[in-house]
Amino acid sequence: MEKQVLSIFGALIVYYCTFSLLNRQEIQPSEIIVDIETKVLENDIFYVYYLQEGIKKWSDMQSVHQRIKGNKSYQNLRFSLPLDKPIKRIRIDIGANKNQKPIVINSITIRSEVGILKFEKDFFENFDLNAYATFNKDKFIPKIVNGRYDPFLVSKPFLAQQIESLRNHTKQFSYKFILFISFIFSIAFYIYLINQNFKISISQIYISLFIGIIIAPFVYNTFFESGENGNLEKRELAQMPELVSFEKFPMEFENYYNDNFGLRSVLIDLSGKIKVNIFNSSPKPEKVQFGNDGFLFFNDLNDEIFESYTNSSLLSVEELDRVYEKFESRKEKLAKDGIQYVCGFWPNKHTIYPELLPTSMKLQIEGETSQADQVVSFLKKMDFPFFDVRDALLNAKATQTLYRKLDTHWNSNGAYVAYKSFCESTYDILGLSALDISNFNIVSLEMKEGDLTGQLGVKSIFGFEENLPIYKLEDKSRSYTIKNSNGLPRGTIVTQNQNAPKKEKVLIFRDSFTSALVQFISLNYSEVVYVNGIYDQDIIDSVKPDVVISCRVERYILSM
Repeated sequence: MEKQVLSIFGALIVYYCTFSLLNRQEIQPSEIIVDIETKVLENDIFYVYYLQEGIKKWSDMQSVHQRIKGNKSYQNLRFSLPLDKPIKRIRIDIGANKNQKPIVINSITIRSEVGILKFEKDFFENFDLNAYATFNKDKFIPKIVNGRYDPFLVSKPFLAQQIESLRNHTKQFSYKFILFISFIFSIAFYIYLINQNFKISISQIYISLFIGIIIAPFVYNTFFESGENGNLEKRELAQMPELVSFEKFPMEFENYYNDNFGLRSVLIDLSGKIKVNIFNSSPKPEKVQFGNDGFLFFNDLNDEIFESYTNSSLLSVEELDRVYEKFESRKEKLAKDGIQYVCGFWPNKHTIYPELLPTSMKLQIEGETSQADQVVSFLKKMDFPFFDVRDALLNAKATQTLYRKLDTHWNSNGAYVAYKSFCESTYDILGLSALDISNFNIVSLEMKEGDLTGQLGVKSIFGFEENLPIYKLEDKSRSYTIKNSNGLPRGTIVTQNQNAPKKEKVLIFRDSFTSALVQFISLNYSEVVYVNGIYDQDIIDSVKPDVVISCRVERYILSM
C-alpha cells in the first residue's frame, strides 16, 4: 500500500512538472514572410512596402525588394518584414520595368511561425489595385499614366488585424498534446516506481526507442496542432489526393505523406540549424556557401553572380562592340546637351576575395578572364573612359576588411577605397578630390547577420560575427541633408550640400552597392540624385543634371 501511494505521489509530481514546463513554451515570431508566386516574362524588380504603426506615409526606409529574372514558369519571391512594430498595411509593387509584359500572380502568402494568410483567387477582396495596372483574365497588365509607371497592390485596412495576429506569441504545444505527454510521462514514472526492482535490458531499451520513433509522427499529428511551424520550403507541399484512380493513388498518397508527416517541419528546421551552426554547412548551397575566414558567399545559380564569378559566359566581339556603342551613344547624346557622362562598375565580393571562396566554388571557375576583364579591355582599346576600382581594393585588402563577411555588399572601408579610386580615375573628367580619411571618426558596430544569413534561413550563425566600420564626418558643416524625392522612382535618394566644393547637379543610376558611397560622394557635390535603376533618358530629361554617372556591381555590368 505504501509503495502504491509513493508511486502515485511521484507520478503526480512528474505530471505537474511536465505540464508546467510544456505549458510555458511559446513560439515567438521572428519575422513576417511575404511569398509571391508569380510569372514574370521580363527582368524586373518587385518591392514590398510595410506601413508600421505611427507611420503615415510609405517610405523606402520601410521596404524590401527582390530582383526577378524573366521566365515563362512560375517563380517564388520571398520578402522578410520586421516585427518590431505592428504592421498596418502592406503594399506590393509589381515591377519597375516599363516594358514589362502582363504579370500573373498565382498566390500571395503572408505568414510567420504562428500563422499563415494565403490569397489566391480572392486578391481584390483583400487588396486594392492602383491606376497603374489593370486586371484581365487572371493577368495584371501594367501601364504608364502621365509618364509615370508605378503599379502596386495595397492591402485593405481590415487585414491589419489578421496581419497583427502573425506577431502574437502563441503556445508552442497544443493543450491536448501537453495533457497527452504529461499523462504518458506520469504513467511511465508510476510503472517505474511500482517495478523499481525490475531490471531493464539493453534490448528492451532499443525496442522501446524503435517503437517510440515509429509512432512519433502519428502521435505528433494526432495531438499537436498543425501549421505552427509553417512551410519552411520555397515550394507548395503535396495535397491529400482524391481516390480517382487505384493505379495513381498509392504514389500520390506517398508524395502527400512525404510532404506532411508529423515532425517534418521540425526536423527540417533542426537539420538546417545543425548544418549551419555546428557543421558550418549550407542547407542551401545553390544559393549561399561557407567560405574561409568566416566569410559567406553568394552562389545563386539563377542569378548573374554565377556566370560572373565562374567566367562561364564570356562575350563575343560583336557583344563587346554593342556594349561600347551603347555607352558611346549615351556619351555623345549627353555631350550635345552639355552633360558629362561617366560609367564603370563595382567589383563582386568574389573578385576581391577569390582566395576565400570554398573549394566547390573555386572548381566552377573557368579560366582567368572575366566579363569585366573583357569589357574593361575592349573599352580601353576603343579609348572610352570606364572606371574600374578593382586594383585599389585588391591593394587595400591586406590591411583592412573591405567587404561584409555575412552579406553580399562591401562595408564602409571598401566603399571609401572605391570612392577614392573613383575620384582619381575620373579626375580628368569630373575633377573630384576625395575627402581625406582623417576627416572621419571611424567606430565599429558588431553584426551577426546579413543578407546571406537571411538566405540561409537563420538570424545568426554561432561563432560568425563581424565588426562593421562606421564612418562619421567630424566637421558637420561639410555634411549633406536628404531631400524629398517626390516625382522620382522609388528607391531614389536626393542629397543637398550647400558647402560642397562642386556646384554641379549629379544624377547617378545605381544599385544597392552604391548605397554605401552616398556618404562620400555627397560631400563633393551640391546636389546628387541617386536613382535605384538603370539608365533612363526620361529621368535625365526630368532632372536636368550637369553630370550623369552609371554604375552597378560587377555581375550586372551588362545592364547599366
